[in-house]
Amino acid sequence: MAEEEQFIKELETRGSPNFHQFLTAEEWNARFAPSAEDEQKIVDWAQSQGLTVTNRFANRLLVDVEAPVGVIEKAFGVTINNYQVGDEVDFANDRDPVLPSSVANVVYAVLGLNSIDRVHGTSPANKHIKGPDYVPGPVYAAGESSHGDGDPTKRVSKQRALSSDRSAASPEFTNNYADPGDIFSSQAYNWDGLQVYSHCCNVHNDSGGSPKETSIALATFAGFNGTDVSTFFGLYGFAWNYTVFTIDGTSGTPGVECSPPATGCASVAVDDETTLDTEYSTAAANSYGSYLDTAHVYIYEGANQLYNTYADMYNFMLNDEHARVMSTSWGGAEATSGNNLTYWEDADHAVFNNMVGVGWTLIAASGDQGPVADACSRRGWLRSRNYAWLHMKTDMAGLGNGYPGVSIRQPRLQERTAFLEFYLRGFEAPVANFPAAIRNMRHLF
Repeated sequence: MAEEEQFIKELETRGSPNFHQFLTAEEWNARFAPSAEDEQKIVDWAQSQGLTVTNRFANRLLVDVEAPVGVIEKAFGVTINNYQVGDEVDFANDRDPVLPSSVANVVYAVLGLNSIDRVHGTSPANKHIKGPDYVPGPVYAAGESSHGDGDPTKRVSKQRALSSDRSAASPEFTNNYADPGDIFSSQAYNWDGLQVYSHCCNVHNDSGGSPKETSIALATFAGFNGTDVSTFFGLYGFAWNYTVFTIDGTSGTPGVECSPPATGCASVAVDDETTLDTEYSTAAANSYGSYLDTAHVYIYEGANQLYNTYADMYNFMLNDEHARVMSTSWGGAEATSGNNLTYWEDADHAVFNNMVGVGWTLIAASGDQGPVADACSRRGWLRSRNYAWLHMKTDMAGLGNGYPGVSIRQPRLQERTAFLEFYLRGFEAPVANFPAAIRNMRHLF
């Protein structure tokens, strides 16, 4: 809705009566969420078609359903085929899905009907990685939880402070890759200087640890290497406090993330991007003492990189209310759809608007080689002090753009099931420009 977009604009406008006047979740839902009646229409129709409703959210933006592929094909009037796309085989619906008039006017998008559309990691190894098409297990499950105190005698910003006879920071323990000492040095982020302006991360000494305002939620694909993470924390004296949630299925080798005294160690897989994000998010918000004074990091692990999985992930983060900072190394800033958002971008945008409206800070690695190189070919921008818009682009690889309410997701195997999501209408797409990113970056830092 135009009212929602206007409110988000006012949140970032100095001098506006609404500047940084964030809402509670209940206030946002009462003002901007789709109606309970519209959501119930979707639930009733889905169940009448043999689809199982697996999750509903308090903000009513998404309805998760699951069913065998044959049921999905019949419900939406499509056939789901396998297609050769480059050197991989992906599945996709063969035509636009059809919804009856009773629900078509309240559904913006059906996400989850193809494996062509998916996010990409920013590291070279993850640019073209393809996760599983479908992973058994619940839509949402709590995984490992672990915490431990740090060792201030190993504090790297003290150990690695540059001396007068040292012209440059250099890695010491990481096979010639940058380590925390390099990142924290005065030649990079000058961590000790930044600490003068902030106190991490439990200034009110809450007994439960860092409050949501200083806790971090990571949007990731797959799990992390528990041995690597525990070694990293121990080597540099970092305290740690993390909790894992798996999204849209769990599988893999139990125990792969276990770091004493961790519990509940099932994981979808292991990915280096998730390992690094876990390590450096913890390192950058650390007390070097009690874990209660270190940022609690909530790691949301997607079973794959499909857009419906990430829409689910963002909305679980939002509705869980464990954190107020979101960070991800996954996106699709390699291309642009101009000022007209695709169906899955609009779904994410509604969730991001909701996050910003209640006070989240959103951070994403664009993977675009810097702002100048791709200024004309991408639309990822920081929208305000508390908002970073992640832009991702569909490439249908010759299959056609399809209908702007559908994504495609599951191989045509009758014994398998697919997760689908309905995104409910209730907002207008934004229009922004690149110079705003530069202006707001100055405000952010």
